[in-house]
Amino acid sequence: MLAIAGIVLLAIVYTIMKYLKTPKHGFTCAEPSEVNALDHLKIESLIVAETFSHTPTASANDGVKFGGGDFGGGGSSGGF
Repeated sequence: MLAIAGIVLLAIVYTIMKYLKTPKHGFTCAEPSEVNALDHLKIESLIVAETFSHTPTASANDGVKFGGGDFGGGGSSGGF
């Protein structure tokens, strides 16, 4: 099903690209002729840098106490 959907999607895109070789209704597949200042920004790197800039720190004491088990050290024993 995914292969068939992919083939259909590629056929649709190919047809649209052929249709838009010449501009129609304000749409075209041609490269823009003017350079925009926003084209030079690396938006993806800005988003990644902002995402990873605030890393949380681990708390020293979170209230979890281990121990008490006498079988394998995992806390399991015969009594509940």
